[in-house]
Amino acid sequence: AALEVYNDSLRDLLGNCGGRLEVRPTRSGEHSNFGVVHVPGLQHKPIASAQDLSDLFDTATAARACGSTAMNDRSSRSHMVLSISVADHARPGAAPGILHFVDLAGCERTKISQAEGDRLKEANAINKSLSALGDVLSGLASKASFLPVRNCKLTYLLQDALGGHGKVVFLLALSPDADDQSETVS
Repeated sequence: AALEVYNDSLRDLLGNCGGRLEVRPTRSGEHSNFGVVHVPGLQHKPIASAQDLSDLFDTATAARACGSTAMNDRSSRSHMVLSISVADHARPGAAPGILHFVDLAGCERTKISQAEGDRLKEANAINKSLSALGDVLSGLASKASFLPVRNCKLTYLLQDALGGHGKVVFLLALSPDADDQSETVS
């Protein structure tokens, strides 16, 4: 399954382009690629090879919302979530493992990107969701009793991976430009 979080709304990147998608709690006994929540209507495609995965990724990336800013000619305007359910066929009935690959849109300083109109609305939604993700990660680091996962669709969707028994690995692409150092260090 592949979706994007665009302006705090969900959009299926593999189909169902017209339908509005929502995050819903998973009912007891119901399987979901997202654990305690699921997204009714989200397309799930079978993957049998590395080429299948590559093709799925290419399809999802091509469907993703992009726009032009003063900083980039082609700028991601959303967060993309590619979720893969991995089943152990040697253990029928065992719960599948879930891998989420999340490509986060970068934090945007609107003064520099000169975002206006729709680009400004997108930048604000991107920054809000990144801030909400930071709040959840800070809560995890401090072992807080409450994690604010419902503050945005991205954290609500990924709450099982962010808390509980999930493992999170971050791969970062950082700007080497000295002007961006304060943004990178923060």
